[in-house]
Amino acid sequence: MTLVRRFPLFQKLKIDRRLTWLLLVGLLAVAGELSLRAWESHQELSKELKSVRARAQLMRQSADQVDWAQQTQIMQTMRADLESKLWHSPSEAQAQARLRDWLAATLRAAGLTRFTINLLPPQPPAAPAVTQGDAPPSASLRESMQQRALRLRASLSFELAPSTLETVLFGLEHGGELANVDSITVSRRSRRVELSVSMPVLVEPALATNNSTPPARSLAP
Repeated sequence: MTLVRRFPLFQKLKIDRRLTWLLLVGLLAVAGELSLRAWESHQELSKELKSVRARAQLMRQSADQVDWAQQTQIMQTMRADLESKLWHSPSEAQAQARLRDWLAATLRAAGLTRFTINLLPPQPPAAPAVTQGDAPPSASLRESMQQRALRLRASLSFELAPSTLETVLFGLEHGGELANVDSITVSRRSRRVELSVSMPVLVEPALATNNSTPPARSLAP
């Protein structure tokens, strides 16, 4: 004690050693914490990698089990069915006339005698999306698409009666055509129903001048 009191340097060295040990202990604790976190991250990455590999293996097995010839045949059948239902018309006016006749026949089949059909201006098909790096469609291609494909539209109005609305909707959407009911408005006060209906059609002017027999679902000129 006498030496420590006489020589403060000994006391300073003793304090410095304590600080050194505390710093070493702190550094070891930090290193241990970092190592533990790194190990946990490694374990999580390993689990995720195993999961990805398992999903990839399952996808490969599923792909090997798919009968691609059968799937191609199914897709071709669906395409043929879609094309058989798609209306073809030599002109827009004849396509609209056919739409009016078909809607009137559908409403009469549902038991309606008093109804209103208003044809709305047709809409062209939506322009194809162009992704980055792809060349935009040429002007001739856009013009050809706009001339061939149209979306006919019409609004229907009739009196609301028991089960009439369900029968009309079933006839429109499940009547063997590609019609789509876009909107429905029912007024309980006036007891009337208003429907907005659309139908895709291909306008092919060549049908009017073609001497051969037109397709089964094409409009006669």
